Amino acid sequence: MANNIDDSKGSMLINYNGKDNKPEEWTNEKIKNEKAVIESRVTKTIEEKLNNDPYAKKYFSELLRETISEINSLFDSPYDQYTKIKAFEDKLNSKDIDTIPEKLSNNNAAKAYYGVFKLVLTDIGANVVDYCLEIDSTVKDIISENTLNTENIESEVRKTLIMKYHKEVEFSKLKEIINQTINIIKINIAESKNRE
Repeated sequence: MANNIDDSKGSMLINYNGKDNKPEEWTNEKIKNEKAVIESRVTKTIEEKLNNDPYAKKYFSELLRETISEINSLFDSPYDQYTKIKAFEDKLNSKDIDTIPEKLSNNNAAKAYYGVFKLVLTDIGANVVDYCLEIDSTVKDIISENTLNTENIESEVRKTLIMKYHKEVEFSKLKEIINQTINIIKINIAESKNRE
């Protein structure tokens, strides 16, 4: 019988029969099982929940490969393996990306647009942060003006971003940035409709 339930972080830890749920007290078998569950969960999260942020998807995919490589080198220490994958999961859940500026930390859409700039351009200037905030504001305005006709959203975003940034970014790179931005917008709109 469960006698202690903690739902403080969005996932539930259930304490059965008064036993502590401390990983350092688990058997090696339980630690290995929990590590496998987390590996599966983070892989699924990266594959399914980061489609609206291609840079985050790439970043966390690469970080997961590095983490698994580190874990494999710790084959004689299941607890250390578990703590590594758990730390990765915490970083993934908070979308903590070291290369994203603090100014964008509370704006997921602007972070995704910044990531697009990082993927497309070899060198980005400090003004890109402001571009991403402007793009986010512009996209929100365009979406609110075109709620009944979503087909206009793509053409309006395309037209507006070309007008604003054609002098700032080489056209072929700008076109790629706009295409990826529109893809992010489409995914976000579809996800918001699914939540309704």
